[in-house]
Amino acid sequence: MTKEAALLVLVAIGAAVALPMQWLELEHAKTLHKSSRLGEVYKFCNKSLDPLVITNLTLSPDPPREGPLTISVSYHLSEKVTGGVIKVDVKLDGIPVYSNTLDLCQTLVQAGVKCPIGPVSGRKSFDVTLPAIGGHITANAVVTDQNGKELACVDLDFKL
Repeated sequence: MTKEAALLVLVAIGAAVALPMQWLELEHAKTLHKSSRLGEVYKFCNKSLDPLVITNLTLSPDPPREGPLTISVSYHLSEKVTGGVIKVDVKLDGIPVYSNTLDLCQTLVQAGVKCPIGPVSGRKSFDVTLPAIGGHITANAVVTDQNGKELACVDLDFKL
């Protein structure tokens, strides 16, 4: 895998770990992020009430661009999670550049969180570096628990 693809994967995984949340209608998202362009970058692909709810989210810079990106999220997980998977698909200009299914607990450990987790509320920030490759990036990340129940689903869509 190229360095650029690896960084795109990191962004998608970061979204899967940091952004999984209850579906937020656009008007509600505007209320949470009045001065933000977050709604132009991601959306939630499931309208069900996911057990992981985000109460606050910021990206810096917003919208994302090449270079450093900080993602900060406050969340509430309403049930205990002991395992699961994150399925990630990333495309650059419509061309698939990465697809993988990752172990949820191993990925959380890399983010400084150990399984089992929840019920819990908290705040987490992490930094990634977006490559200077340019292009239209789309990604989908679906997080499921140890029983295959969907915890969250997020679609990313932005240009570098």
